[in-house]
Amino acid sequence: MLRLQSFSILCAITLLVIIAAVVTHEDTDAIPGAGEPVFPDLLSAVNQVQSIRVTSGGKTFSLKQVGGDWVAPDRFDHPADADKVHSLLVGAAGMTRVEPKTGKSELYPKLGLGDPANEMSPAIAFVLEGDGGETIASWITGNTGPAKADPEASEIYVRIPDDPQAWLVEGKLPRDVKLVDWLDRSISSVDRKRVHQVRVRHRDGEEVVVRKEAYEETDFLLSDMPGDMDVNGQWRINDIGRAFSNLELEDVSPRSSLPEDASPRLEAIMQTFDGLEVILSLYQVGEQSVAVLAARFDQGLRVDSQAKIDVDTVRGEADGLNAKWRRWVYTLPDFKADHLAQKRDTLLKSKSGEGGGGSG
Repeated sequence: MLRLQSFSILCAITLLVIIAAVVTHEDTDAIPGAGEPVFPDLLSAVNQVQSIRVTSGGKTFSLKQVGGDWVAPDRFDHPADADKVHSLLVGAAGMTRVEPKTGKSELYPKLGLGDPANEMSPAIAFVLEGDGGETIASWITGNTGPAKADPEASEIYVRIPDDPQAWLVEGKLPRDVKLVDWLDRSISSVDRKRVHQVRVRHRDGEEVVVRKEAYEETDFLLSDMPGDMDVNGQWRINDIGRAFSNLELEDVSPRSSLPEDASPRLEAIMQTFDGLEVILSLYQVGEQSVAVLAARFDQGLRVDSQAKIDVDTVRGEADGLNAKWRRWVYTLPDFKADHLAQKRDTLLKSKSGEGGGGSG
């Protein structure tokens, strides 16, 4: 995760990009203002930005800095995606004007630049504020398309509040309008090669265990396979084994929001070759699948010939994960909860039967 200390490098790169755009942009002399930065002073002030407000479709959310980290006040100060925040700040500083468009407010909607407070409007308003709440930069983005000169950039219709003149600009800006997309969505990202075993204990007592015997193996095996049965699609087994490798939240709430009498529908216990154990308790709250997680290091789980990470590192990893997880209840995507909730009768098929699937 990038921190503000790395801004000097990012800003230097951005400045070079701006200079190159000014030098190479065709016909800039023919259009007054073309090739100039939209916010000429933002590059030097970007480290002063302490909060961001985003409004679109009649909804507003904010992000702010706390102790040098970006958080989402509307989600109980859950960590924000700092890389995306920095992309917004550096992208805003790097926006350059291409050509002026309409100055008539009645034509703004045709450019996607209608009122962001209107729930039907696709426009997105961004406001960057300093520590005292002063506005450092604000703008409204509308329709966008690929830039002609730079395939990684976009051409975006932009207008500045209180300035009737709309502009077509070139730049690289995130356009996410949902708060959840600005959160740090990663819950767990354990390398699937490290995973030795995942044991799922269902509320009714049934257990499903999938495991690998070697670090470099790709597929997981279902334990206690009956002799008259086959796997009903290797991808189903693998989905359980790699559940902790790219686990992302759909939403988040404080741990205190989980009812005291809640009982998990299942527990999924992942163990790695190097001694990390993660326990995920999955609950059903209304229509949502929510999870709490905990981690620990267990020397007894280490498989010496395959443990690729030293003891102190894994122990520190477990401590870091607990510090990250202990405050939160995570809403999981339905498909991820469904992967973990698979029972043996869905994972197996008769050898005389039809169907099944391939390796995933």
